[in-house]
Amino acid sequence: MIVAMLRLAIAATLLAVPAVASADPTMRFGLTFGVDRNMPEAKQYGPLLGVGLAHDRFSAEANYSYLSFMDPDTKIHRVGLNLRADLWRQYKMGICNNTPHGYGCLQSKAFFGGIGVARRFGHWRATDTAMNDTTSQREVSATLGYELGLPGSGAWDLGFRFAVARRDPELYNTCRSTTGVSCPQIGYDPPGAAVSAMLEWTWIYGR
Repeated sequence: MIVAMLRLAIAATLLAVPAVASADPTMRFGLTFGVDRNMPEAKQYGPLLGVGLAHDRFSAEANYSYLSFMDPDTKIHRVGLNLRADLWRQYKMGICNNTPHGYGCLQSKAFFGGIGVARRFGHWRATDTAMNDTTSQREVSATLGYELGLPGSGAWDLGFRFAVARRDPELYNTCRSTTGVSCPQIGYDPPGAAVSAMLEWTWIYGR
């Protein structure tokens, strides 16, 4: 399933390249935070920076986030590529501070969706009892969000990103027991997937 989603995201990226050849540049920065089921005992939080191209209701973006801002025992970097499209957008006349009568600017609000691929790298432990550090994790994601555009300056974005990755084998190297009986170790890479859920609160220029 994960391989199929990766192929779909890459194919969508290749199809989108001609559409953004004459697009306008964008820059996004802010915070991202949430949880990753490949690290059940940890929460991830940190700054996010993205650059991209936008054309009409579509955009493509490369982004970076540092997810260990509040956890000095880990070093988690995330680099991703997202494709985004407006699902609904509305414009209305707004108030401008730089016009003689204070009117004449367009304000906008929109709901958007996106798909993406990303890689987390660095070092972290899947659990407190894991025997080895994890150094890499690939994922595919889908995002839904809300945008509030301000005239002549940019827009605030609030997005919810849901991602799927291969289950970390270190989750199975040790196990917990509530009965006091020791748990056997599993020495193979089990099948399955783990999900993560992250919120992104960012300011974007060029929208």
